[in-house]
Amino acid sequence: MLNLRVKYFLSPEGMLCFPIWYQELYKEVSQQAGFIKVRYEAEENIFTIYLSFANQKTLDHWASTAEHDQLVAQIEAYFIKPKEVEHHYRCLSRLQNLQNISET
Repeated sequence: MLNLRVKYFLSPEGMLCFPIWYQELYKEVSQQAGFIKVRYEAEENIFTIYLSFANQKTLDHWASTAEHDQLVAQIEAYFIKPKEVEHHYRCLSRLQNLQNISET
């Protein structure tokens, strides 16, 4: 599973628009192959999206769609500084193997 964390630093106008933008994001991303989950947290003007896909290939496919590009362009209009992106790949079978080794 691939987890993505994206922090958006938004203007006051962007803070007002974000919930509506997020609804559109959810509508589009939840229809993508490999989509697992998405949620967000807000603290002052920082909105952090947590997005999970099955793997890098399905995330890359979503990132290459016109819908993704359109949504990014909409929210970028409200940036007060560049977004921050982190990828975390979680391999369940490897974690299970490590757990099994430590139990023996």
